[in-house]
Amino acid sequence: LMSTLGSAKAGSTASMPSRIVPFSREYWMPDRLCRMCYECELPFNVFRRKHHCRFCGQIFCHSCSSYFVDGRLFLLIGMVRACRLCHNQIVNNQERLTDSSSGSIAAYRQRQQQEQQR
Repeated sequence: LMSTLGSAKAGSTASMPSRIVPFSREYWMPDRLCRMCYECELPFNVFRRKHHCRFCGQIFCHSCSSYFVDGRLFLLIGMVRACRLCHNQIVNNQERLTDSSSGSIAAYRQRQQQEQQR
């Protein structure tokens, strides 16, 4: 995914070019519009909190958003929360693009399993 830069005419008093960042909170589903998990459909309450998938922006419970992707793949810092569907799509695409002999997918999956066990 690529970020888009806005343009400002030379010599204009317009503000600096704005950068549209992929996965930005401005594209997330607003909390106020969601009363239940997008995947399991259990209602949110004091104990079942809302979590946004950083890729699709939908809102999930902890159980349905307990997947993480290495943010460096998308120029983000750290491990990034994802829903099951986004996580699976990212991992499947990464597997197709990565040389299977490099072992990086195996290391990635091992880190994912360690994160889920915590």
